[in-house]
Amino acid sequence: MRELTANEIEMVDGGTLAGDIAFTAASGWSAGVMGTGVGLVFGGPVGGIAGGLVGFGIGVGAGIGYILAQPR
Repeated sequence: MRELTANEIEMVDGGTLAGDIAFTAASGWSAGVMGTGVGLVFGGPVGGIAGGLVGFGIGVGAGIGYILAQPR
């Protein structure tokens, strides 16, 4: 058994640009959906829109932060 190279690890863990984009989009979408739900409950339609936008921004920010924290 041998140690994997960095290239081999990136090939199997989704550590590519496409994986980074998919991860960021998914985290933005999920946070946006949750923000919309919370906003609708507490602020009605306007709160739902605002909550969705804020949630999406937080999700994208979290995705970008995670990507930047990974060694390249």
